[in-house]
Amino acid sequence: GGRPAVVVDVPLLYESGNIMKHLFGCVILVACGLDGDSGKGTTTDSEQFKRLRKRNPDLTEEQCLDRIKSQIPIAKKASMADVVIMNDGPTENLEDQVKIVWNNIIAARGTMGSEY
Repeated sequence: GGRPAVVVDVPLLYESGNIMKHLFGCVILVACGLDGDSGKGTTTDSEQFKRLRKRNPDLTEEQCLDRIKSQIPIAKKASMADVVIMNDGPTENLEDQVKIVWNNIIAARGTMGSEY
């Protein structure tokens, strides 16, 4: 169809409350480290921790762990999302997954009503 699609990046969508989730027709979670994520055993060895430290080198280890622990566990977010894209590998893998999901959403817009 000729309707536009809009992508919105909301890092703490689920933490912001249910109202915000309902603003979007399709929620895509891009996640790393889903295997074994309980939300309680976050360590400095986790991919999520390593990426947070790389993005925010000014934060201490304790601040990083506190920030991660304050969020909803990745596994729970994955259960609430419409689509989950795993970002555990190289950028090329992520790009391929995003293209597949994007093409599926664009193809479905004409048949899915106002959801897409």
